[in-house]
Amino acid sequence: MKLLTLNRIVILNKPLPILEVKDLSIGFTMDDRYVEVVDQVSFSINEAEVFGLAGESGCGKSVTALSVLRLLPMPASRILSGEILFRGRDILKMSIEDMRALRGAEISMIFQEPFSALNPLQTIKRQLEECYDYHPLQEKKGNLRGRINTILRRVGFSDPGRILAAYPHELSGGMLQRIVIAMALLLKPGLVIADEPTTALDVTVQAQIMELLRELQKESGTAILLITHNLNLIAQYANRLAVMYAGRIVEENQVQDFIRHPQHPYTLGLLKALPNLASKTELVPIPGQVPQPSEFESGCRFRQRCGEAFDSCTAKPELKECKPHHRVACFLPEVGAGNRNE
Repeated sequence: MKLLTLNRIVILNKPLPILEVKDLSIGFTMDDRYVEVVDQVSFSINEAEVFGLAGESGCGKSVTALSVLRLLPMPASRILSGEILFRGRDILKMSIEDMRALRGAEISMIFQEPFSALNPLQTIKRQLEECYDYHPLQEKKGNLRGRINTILRRVGFSDPGRILAAYPHELSGGMLQRIVIAMALLLKPGLVIADEPTTALDVTVQAQIMELLRELQKESGTAILLITHNLNLIAQYANRLAVMYAGRIVEENQVQDFIRHPQHPYTLGLLKALPNLASKTELVPIPGQVPQPSEFESGCRFRQRCGEAFDSCTAKPELKECKPHHRVACFLPEVGAGNRNE
C-alpha cells in the first residue's frame, strides 16, 4: 500500500504538458512541386514553463509556431502528418469555430514585427477592444476598459489614455512591442508563442521586454514558447530548449545542461559563434548557410557544413535520448554515449 501511495505521489507531481507536438511534418508548394519544410518535429511544453526553440533563420521555427495556431498560408502549405495537442485536444482536428475560440483566449502569439501585426487604420484602443469581440466576457463594458488600462500600465505605459488614442505609426517600435505583448496577455491565455519578440529592438529595450514577459509569466502561470536565434536570451529566460536545423530538431535539453554540455555539432557551432567577453576568444562561425527547403538533402541535413561528418551521415539520424531529458540526432559515437564535451 505504501508503494502504491508513493507511486501516486510521483505521478501527481510530474509536470503536465500544456502543448505536445508529435511527429509534425509540414509541406509547402515551391517551384511547382511540394517540399517538406518541417520534418517529424516533436516536443512538449509544460504548464507555466518557458520553452526555447532556437536555430538560424530558415530552420522552420516560425512555420512550426504558426502551425500551432493553424495560421499557415493556404493552400500553399499543408500539414502532412503528426499531432498538435493542446491540453489533450488535437488542434489539427478542431473545427474553424473551435479554433477561433482558442486563438487569443487560450493560445496567443507575439509576432516578429509589431508594425505588421497591428492595423495601421485603427487606433490602439479599437484593436485591443477587438479581442473582446471574438471572446466576449461576462463583464460590464466599463470593467473591460479598466482591464485594458491595467494591462497597459503593467507593460510600462504611465498614460494609457494617450496610447489608446494613438495609431500605430504614432508610436515607436518598443512601444508597439509592448502593445503586442499586452494584446497577447489580455485574455490570460495558457500559452503565449513569442516569435522573435525582441529582434527589431535595441539591447536596452530587449532586456526590458524580456523582463516584462518573465514577470507577467510568473504572475499568471502562462507557458511561453520563446522562438529566437539568440541563444543568450534562451539561456537567461528559458527552462528547456530545442535546437532546429533545416526543418528538424537536432538537440533538446534542459538549458543549463545544454550550455555546459552541448552534444550536436550544430549546437556546438552555435555556441562557439557567440561572443564571450570573459574569455575574449575569437569567434568561430559555422561555414556555409542553411539550405533552402527545395535543396534539403536526404540523411543528416547538417553534414555539408559539419567538420565531423562521415559515411553514416548519408542516412537520417533519429532524435534519441543520450541522457535523461537530453535528446540528440547524430551518428557520432561520442554523442550517442552522452560523454561529448564532458
